[in-house]
Amino acid sequence: MTGPDAYEELPSRRRTLITLALLGCAFLAMLDGTVVGTALPRIVEQIGGGDAWYVWLVTAYLLTSSVSVPVYGRFSDLYGRRRLLIGGLAVFLIGSVACGLSASLPALILSRALQGLGAGALLTLGMALVRDLHPPSRPQGLIRMQTAMATMMIMGMVGGPLLGGLLADHVGWRWAFWLNLPLGLASIAVIALALPDRRPATPPSGRLDAVGIILLATGLSLALTGLSLKGNATAGHAPSWTDPAVMGCLLGGLADRPWAGSPSPPRTPSRAPTWAPPPRAPRSPSSSAARSAWPAPSP
Repeated sequence: MTGPDAYEELPSRRRTLITLALLGCAFLAMLDGTVVGTALPRIVEQIGGGDAWYVWLVTAYLLTSSVSVPVYGRFSDLYGRRRLLIGGLAVFLIGSVACGLSASLPALILSRALQGLGAGALLTLGMALVRDLHPPSRPQGLIRMQTAMATMMIMGMVGGPLLGGLLADHVGWRWAFWLNLPLGLASIAVIALALPDRRPATPPSGRLDAVGIILLATGLSLALTGLSLKGNATAGHAPSWTDPAVMGCLLGGLADRPWAGSPSPPRTPSRAPTWAPPPRAPRSPSSSAARSAWPAPSP
């Protein structure tokens, strides 16, 4: 089934199985955002690195996951969510394997950035598919699934530090990343076998706003770098807000915002559109400028 009504024809058990896989995706994405915090002492003890590197293990993940959100969202509107979610899961798991095999802190940071690149798909497309599977025409089911999604995200966020500390103390910090593999592979199998490749009957008009994405990535990178520098205490002393590096990055991120908020003008159609645009993939709360990457709706 590939038509626009493919999800309406799903049996309830199959729909439930897909929903469980999507909830697992959201849990993994949020879990890995915080799992390294309490494992850092063990990580540094084994592979080296100074205090200055600590914050970048979290920042690298947050940055790439935030920047990738509008890209996944727009491409999923054009080409369908199923294949992009499978690809995002694959990137996330490859990043997890790379994290588990890292022998130095810089390599671990790069692997975390790769993980975040996949995590952007897990959150964005997972939430979009929950809405597709439980449309507003079924409000009770949609509310239940959105509540379940939010609960899994909170559980992942809160449980990350607890799990990371326990694993680091008892079986090794690398298991914080190895544990992603069983749940991630199971989710890929369910999505590949059970989720139809639904696409809109009429593809959305417009084009991917590459300039908006670049500006979004630049602004988020500068803002997160400034906040990371502010929170990075060296020799027990954290830089002030007026520190040139901190202030420069934050101002650069803010200066980028007005430009990122202006998507490229749409092409003017010769007649009024005859289709209703499909639901957009939701954007991450951490990227308020994400709308820069979406084309403006046709008049």
